[in-house]
Amino acid sequence: MELLFVIVLFLGATLVPVMVGARLVHAQNTSLGSAFFAIIALAVASATIGHLVSNPFLAFGVSVLVGAVLLSAILGTTFVRGLAIGAIIVALQFAFLIGFMGVAFVTG
Repeated sequence: MELLFVIVLFLGATLVPVMVGARLVHAQNTSLGSAFFAIIALAVASATIGHLVSNPFLAFGVSVLVGAVLLSAILGTTFVRGLAIGAIIVALQFAFLIGFMGVAFVTG
């Protein structure tokens, strides 16, 4: 039962923000499959960039730009909207994390 909870929590924290962001900017591909593929591509890009670029600030900047390109290509939208989707993803994941920490704090 705990494994199922962790899987649902993971999907909620990763896939839902991508789908919401894509729908908010009116991207062409807003399905679960597109969101899943985008998450996988972003994870691979982030790991690769983190491995190749030693400066953390430069790695962050490159990751933001590459992430926007990937999101725009996979979700069928423009580069600027890809940047917006990235910002929406971060904001929703942060809110989700704060909410989860509040629940964990209250339940002890």
